[in-house]
Amino acid sequence: MYTDYSYYKRENIIQLAVSGHYIDPVTLQRQELRKDFVSDINRHSKGHYIKTGIEYGWTDKLVTGTYISANWINRNKNELTISDFFIYDSTQSDSTLTALSTLDDSYTNLLGGAHIVYRFAEKGKWDTSFDYQLFNREDNQLLKSAFQTYIRPVIKDTLSGKTTNDIKIYTGQTNLNYELSAKVKLSTGLKTTFVNIGSKGIYKT
Repeated sequence: MYTDYSYYKRENIIQLAVSGHYIDPVTLQRQELRKDFVSDINRHSKGHYIKTGIEYGWTDKLVTGTYISANWINRNKNELTISDFFIYDSTQSDSTLTALSTLDDSYTNLLGGAHIVYRFAEKGKWDTSFDYQLFNREDNQLLKSAFQTYIRPVIKDTLSGKTTNDIKIYTGQTNLNYELSAKVKLSTGLKTTFVNIGSKGIYKT
């Protein structure tokens, strides 16, 4: 019997300040429009990992076992960006765009199975096993923006989205092996696999 567990936690803080002119796509010359922006980005993530299993020999000929392996991961990001637009090297911005973006991701991965091994003869062995795998991901996104000029009212926009993706895999197999001689071995078996893939997304403005 065995068990293993681990946990991790991570945090990233990024601060950006960038200033640059737009480039004409045809002449590749610098345009008079300049954008200055600052961004504060915070990312957090944590995860759990566990693996456990047991194998037992009932007799010298019969052995059974089972195992489970899983991990859960959660990540989130908060990003605030404020962009100011300038014309003709002015010190007063012509307009301002404020954007707040949040993202929450969660992952679940699960693997499990069981097996039986039976030695019906000194040179003969039969084994069968079943395995299950689940891969799941959920995303929650939110984007809020506000655009303001000095001659028009503030224009606000909101976009939210939620997506879910999962993959389920079922596998079963059985094998028969027998050594006819030191140079000849007989092997036969069957294996089947079923895969189910699902995806769903909802977006709102």
